[in-house]
Amino acid sequence: MQKTRERILQYLETHYQTTATELSLTFNLTQANIRHHLNILQERGVIELVGQTAADGRGRPSLVYMLSKEAQENALDELASALLLESLSGKSASQKEKFLSSAAQQLAGFTADFSNSVTIRLGQTVNRLNDLNYKAHWEAHAKSPHILIGRCPYAPIINRHPELCLMDKELINNLTGLEFTQVEKMSRRQSGPATCRFCLKQ
Repeated sequence: MQKTRERILQYLETHYQTTATELSLTFNLTQANIRHHLNILQERGVIELVGQTAADGRGRPSLVYMLSKEAQENALDELASALLLESLSGKSASQKEKFLSSAAQQLAGFTADFSNSVTIRLGQTVNRLNDLNYKAHWEAHAKSPHILIGRCPYAPIINRHPELCLMDKELINNLTGLEFTQVEKMSRRQSGPATCRFCLKQ
């Protein structure tokens, strides 16, 4: 599935604009399948809807898509993916964990102040996560607080680099000074979780 989305992006790089019908004929896939991938790419901000074709009397107008301004201006996702592959290549599991923990410390920007209450630290953590575009909030629960992430800033490469979820956990642990564990991962499926959920380890 990831390959199909990559092919769509490559097609848009050379053809500028396209429709689900055009892609369906090009890749020999159903229009429903193509629309599924277009919706995901649009949600990620990689492509945008720019208009529609005129109706020709035989059906509805087709929606027209092109690469988003951000996608056209840079290739930071591909660069980040390449750097991760290079940095983690040949490393053992413990070495990878150490690398991701170090990256999380850099992203945190500050270390937890243990003189503050847990509530204050949770608030500071959510603020920092939102500075990094995670769309996070925290909830009080009977057994422990939960931190919920509503947006993955690394969505374009997370399928290739699921280890970034470990970095998110380490980031939260650095910011709170507590040990959280991930109990849910957001899903693109309608029936799946809408957020990534981390709870304080008991």
